[in-house]
Amino acid sequence: MVSVTRAEPPAGGVMFAYPKTIAVRAWRVVRLDSSVFRELSTDGGATVQALVIVLLGALATTLGTFDELGGSVWRELPRAMFLAYVSWVAGAFLVYLIGVKLLRAPDSKADWAAVSRVMGYANAPVLVRVLGATPGVGVAVAGLTLIWQAAATLAGIKEVLACKSYWKPVLIMAIGAAPYVAVLIGFNLLLS
Repeated sequence: MVSVTRAEPPAGGVMFAYPKTIAVRAWRVVRLDSSVFRELSTDGGATVQALVIVLLGALATTLGTFDELGGSVWRELPRAMFLAYVSWVAGAFLVYLIGVKLLRAPDSKADWAAVSRVMGYANAPVLVRVLGATPGVGVAVAGLTLIWQAAATLAGIKEVLACKSYWKPVLIMAIGAAPYVAVLIGFNLLLS
């Protein structure tokens, strides 16, 4: 049996009942349902769920590259999971640092934990990368999910920091891009 809780209604909106399961929340993120990000930012119990989404995304990505990796998929999996975890923590830290501390979102009451939950769930589109194992579609699936994940990240930043428009989330992602990539390259080199 699935427990159903009532989410806080959006300003001037209708109250909907949503199950708090990880699958339903991930599906709502994949659909770019912005209300799920508001829900996640206030649900302290969703941090472990966010980690599960990140690790499942690493599994999906690794399985989706089966064509290229061949038999080394299972050897590559622990490395992919570690890099996914580092990616999540670094991305959430940069969003928190830039959005909350540097640009000081005035209406935001977001803390580190809220940002990390939202950024973890923003990885939900990556779960589709498992389809990359289908011969001939790997690059297309990777490209599509990258764009989809960026859209989910933008929507998540907008909601968790209570931004009025997408300009601030775009700015946060632009400022954080270079340090984020540097961290990932650094860890990738360390693990090579």
